[in-house]
Amino acid sequence: MILSINIGRRKIKFELPFIFLCLSVLLLPINIEVAGPLRINDIFLTLALISVAHKIKFSRQVFHVIMALIIILSISSALGLWAYGIKNLQNIGFIYKFLVPLFPLLIISSITMTPERIRLLHRLLLWVFIALTAWVYLFLVLRLSGMLYGSLRPSFPFSNDPYLTDAHLYSCFLAMGLVMYNFYWKKYFRHGAIFSFFINVISLPAIVLTGSKTGIVVVIFAQVVSLIVDYRNIFQVKKTSFVVGVLLIGVFTYLVISVSFDTTILRLAERALDIQGGGDSSASRIRKLLLSFDQSSGTFLIFGVGLVSNFVTWYDGLIGSTNGFMGLAGLMLLAYVVVQLLRVNYYEAKRNQKQQYFIPFAIVTISYLLANLITEYYLVTRGVLPVAIFLVLLHYLIKQPAEIELEKASNHHS
Repeated sequence: MILSINIGRRKIKFELPFIFLCLSVLLLPINIEVAGPLRINDIFLTLALISVAHKIKFSRQVFHVIMALIIILSISSALGLWAYGIKNLQNIGFIYKFLVPLFPLLIISSITMTPERIRLLHRLLLWVFIALTAWVYLFLVLRLSGMLYGSLRPSFPFSNDPYLTDAHLYSCFLAMGLVMYNFYWKKYFRHGAIFSFFINVISLPAIVLTGSKTGIVVVIFAQVVSLIVDYRNIFQVKKTSFVVGVLLIGVFTYLVISVSFDTTILRLAERALDIQGGGDSSASRIRKLLLSFDQSSGTFLIFGVGLVSNFVTWYDGLIGSTNGFMGLAGLMLLAYVVVQLLRVNYYEAKRNQKQQYFIPFAIVTISYLLANLITEYYLVTRGVLPVAIFLVLLHYLIKQPAEIELEKASNHHS
């Protein structure tokens, strides 16, 4: 749906699905529930999907994945009702959560994507990442000065309950933002060394100050993955990372020695950096993982217990959550999707000479997969939407032959 507005002698065209998609990104930090578990960005994301529903074209692979997901969930739900009855009726909304990762692909493939629009989406994602990085420091200042109350660990702005924290999700969000910045946005926006260093200097401490280990693990793991994926440029590319790392260690050392911190800040940093800590949360994840297998044993392990027969709502992990809802069939579907995602884009990039896009695509995909082994961020829109849009935009560029992209770029600059 395209709207035209005459301003003077110029006719400006607005495509509603794209506007809705941009608003869903821009409003992503606002953590206000407006309809059950749905946030404001969920509403605009759904509006974007509805507005392109009449012209969505599924590829064969995407259609097969959606059908397999629906079939496995349906069989699992029927078996779960037979084995356990209704336990969590509100979990029926999880069908939306399972489909959200596909929404950006369906929306972006159904609208006109120009270099300007691709750049705008990347810019909005970067702005949100920087804004939420700054919010960590503002939150701590307001909290320690008594202007805010509730949990000491930062949460997304305007959270309904100040005593409930989503610091794990927040930490993962910032970490994935930093990974996307270091491996793509920095080069894409042609940021200089000073600005790039500034982004790392403010974002790494912000990740630590969430008090969650998840973000630190993701950032470190992304560096390891980059060594494997882009091994040919190991000395050239990793030199910058080494310099930044050394400087950051120096900054942290200076601050710890010279600055008198509030003990709250030190406790948050200690919690995030304590490798041997977190025993209770780790034990809880293991218990819930075992619970998912115990539940699915009542539905023959091949399938899970579906949407409304779960003993718990969150299993705190990708494997436990997928197994709890869909059993081994769901885990096999998940493995198939990840392998196909990497395989198809690898060969597309190789054929179209777009390896420079596949490298950040692979690093972000694998890093996000690791993050979800800790907690199921893929079932929360704030966790999945930035990564999904980022990957879809890279996929869009990967699948275009090099000569087409050069032609578009020349038309854009002429």
